[in-house]
Amino acid sequence: MTSIVVRIATRAADPLPEFLNAPDARRRVDYVTVREPSPVGGGACTWQEVRNRTAIAIQLGSGMTPGEVRSLTLGQIHRDGGRSRDEPWKLALPGNGNFPAREAPMARWAGRQLAAWLAVRADQGIPGEMVFPSTRSGKAWSKAASAVSFRDVL
Repeated sequence: MTSIVVRIATRAADPLPEFLNAPDARRRVDYVTVREPSPVGGGACTWQEVRNRTAIAIQLGSGMTPGEVRSLTLGQIHRDGGRSRDEPWKLALPGNGNFPAREAPMARWAGRQLAAWLAVRADQGIPGEMVFPSTRSGKAWSKAASAVSFRDVL
């Protein structure tokens, strides 16, 4: 019983931060902005890891929910009107029972990361409309599998 009380007291004394300071935020941005998978045998980053980190980058850089990111389609990406022709800068999100349709502008670093992921996706020959497919055949990313991937990145 004593160990439980100690854990509770420690948890209360060390609350989670309400915000990240600049160096912590920069470390997270640097981690999720991997641009391409490593060559076979050349590193640990696969196309799936680029996908996973990009999905987190989109969440952090646009304020989208995990479900919105998971269900994002290629047709929802806007490139026109941004700073660079090849760089996505906002996403059009359809309405659902809880939220009306809206646009989600992205931080510039998140747009660059999304452009890099789209290039990796094209190089891998991944078909379909899903921005973040589960497999190289374009299969939709399940809620459970994406949640595990997001947890692992974070």
